[in-house]
Amino acid sequence: MHTQGRHSLPAKDGVWHELDSPLSSDPLLMNIFCYPGLTRRLEVCRILGLESGSIPEFGFMPRVPLLNQATERTEIDMKLGNMLFEAKLTEGDFQIERAELVEGYRDFREVFESRRLPRLEPRRNTSRISSYATF
Repeated sequence: MHTQGRHSLPAKDGVWHELDSPLSSDPLLMNIFCYPGLTRRLEVCRILGLESGSIPEFGFMPRVPLLNQATERTEIDMKLGNMLFEAKLTEGDFQIERAELVEGYRDFREVFESRRLPRLEPRRNTSRISSYATF
């Protein structure tokens, strides 16, 4: 089911699916990674660090732990082997997020040198960090 179908696509009888929209990132990844035999090609596997024959999993729920003991419930476009893929086609502001949200991931400080991440001037008492490009 297309997550933005009701809001972004014309009304229709029935349900919009991800592949119904050329603006969806899922069809982009599917066109690349569902190409027959792609993940059995040694060159591709070597470049991506995959085992030959890996099968892509679309709409992967990583369940990332947060500092407050909760779990992030975001959906990742695709998991292939031990790699996560997120394709962005139409989002104009996906690189900027509130610093406290990004820093709320449990293992954030172990993975990133947060003081080295670029920050924007605070807007309405909220510091923003250019986080997506660094994940």
